[in-house]
Amino acid sequence: MKNLMRWRSSGALVGLFLAACSGQGGGSTPPPATDSGTADTGTTGDGATGDRPAGDATGDRPTTDRPPPPPPPPPVDVCGMARDVSMSMPGMDGAIHVMGNNMDGPTMSFGALPDRCLSMGEKGRPVVFRYTMRANAALRVSTDNVGTDNMLDTIVAVLPTCSNMAAPLECNDDIARGNLQSTATTGGLMMGTTVFIVVGIWAQTAEDAEGGPFELTIRELPTVAVGMPCRAMDVCSAGSVCIPSATDPMVGTCVADGGLGGRCRSAMGMMPCDMGLSCSAAMPTAMAPGVCRMSLATDGVCDLARRTSVCMMGAQCLPTASDRATCRPASGMDMEPNNTPMMAQAPVTMSTVVSGSLMPGTDVDCYGISVPAMGSVYLAVDLPATPACPFVPGEAPDPIVTLYNPAGMQIAENDDAAGRGVCSLIDPATTAAARNLAAGNYVACVRGYAPAMGMPLPIMNYHLTLGILGPGMPMGDGGTPTDATPPTDATPPTDAGPRDGGTATDGGGAMDGGAAPTDTPAAG
Repeated sequence: MKNLMRWRSSGALVGLFLAACSGQGGGSTPPPATDSGTADTGTTGDGATGDRPAGDATGDRPTTDRPPPPPPPPPVDVCGMARDVSMSMPGMDGAIHVMGNNMDGPTMSFGALPDRCLSMGEKGRPVVFRYTMRANAALRVSTDNVGTDNMLDTIVAVLPTCSNMAAPLECNDDIARGNLQSTATTGGLMMGTTVFIVVGIWAQTAEDAEGGPFELTIRELPTVAVGMPCRAMDVCSAGSVCIPSATDPMVGTCVADGGLGGRCRSAMGMMPCDMGLSCSAAMPTAMAPGVCRMSLATDGVCDLARRTSVCMMGAQCLPTASDRATCRPASGMDMEPNNTPMMAQAPVTMSTVVSGSLMPGTDVDCYGISVPAMGSVYLAVDLPATPACPFVPGEAPDPIVTLYNPAGMQIAENDDAAGRGVCSLIDPATTAAARNLAAGNYVACVRGYAPAMGMPLPIMNYHLTLGILGPGMPMGDGGTPTDATPPTDATPPTDAGPRDGGTATDGGGAMDGGAAPTDTPAAG
């Protein structure tokens, strides 16, 4: 009876539903066909046997297939968009002038730029140019021109291949403090060599880079042959570098890689230096090639700046006459107690190397130096056990040297001299407080560096060079170049802008001490 009533009720409802859908009002509708021989259990939701269509998950609407999301846009081929400017004609200033706009570049980074060129950010909106060398020359590229929007923070790089992984031949971000434009100068390139010049915009991320108009200048610079005199702004031929003279840092000679005073060769399978020379770098690389030098025995005439020679282990280079320095072994020793300038050991009256050690904690060793009127003091700390003085936090010793005047006041101090690792140097050539001194007994003290959280490490053995330079005697040059520091181009000032650590470098100047080269603006 319940089934019969259910059938009638459902039939009536279906009739009303069909009538409403057909727009015929309340006319009679025949009952729906029944399932022959199958009892209706009143159960719904079975897609195979129930009242809903097969595959209907809800019972009241058919399923629909959603279209797949569109594929991501293909990456922009900046290399395929590279404009060849090789056939462009130079202007009256000898440079090719190319106008561009970084708004034409994609919001992406391109080119693996090292920290020496770019840090704490990225290079976005790259625009790439192709250029083929017309002669054996160096190549200088610059955005420091009147056609560049001075609000743009441009970056330039010269790549050997158009690849996002290519290490640049040279790159630059910001010529100097307050100048957001860039200039980069490569070493010597062979005629017919094709390079790719990238102009980008610095930003925190590539997507943040805002483009604008720029004027790029491309200039080929004649190179100086090996063995010929060179100046600060000159570029030596491929495979050589300008080594400044001992008396004038602005002039020098182009020296071939692997030669005495030249850069060590870093190519796989090649000897770093010529026969009889050794490299100051244990593992020379293109970025840190080191210097080829002679290793001298005791009494050998040496170079205080370590540019062309280094004394064998156990000896240090001492200024011993008005016109020379000599390799000498340590001839003095640390004698306790000498922990303060007032307790310094008896003053030496001639250049001497002393050997000492520092116990863990606050141990200090002080030595007296008798300086003649208008004399100078040269102090150098070396670690015989680790001549390169590597920086190994918490493991390697780190000495500091301090100079006091006869009144006991500190007048100079150094920790970690350029090119000497963690070893220290006070050179009157670069430290005015150590030269042209009044006559008297001065004091040099050695101590270990103390980290913020901890005590200084012990130094089991150090050598301290106590150099007394009388009026007119030779001086060092601040240790440039020295151990593990190849002779490189001048480094222009860093940008003190909103980013931290942005380092501006340029390969243009061929010598230490040369001014950072810049392109002549198009207007002049």
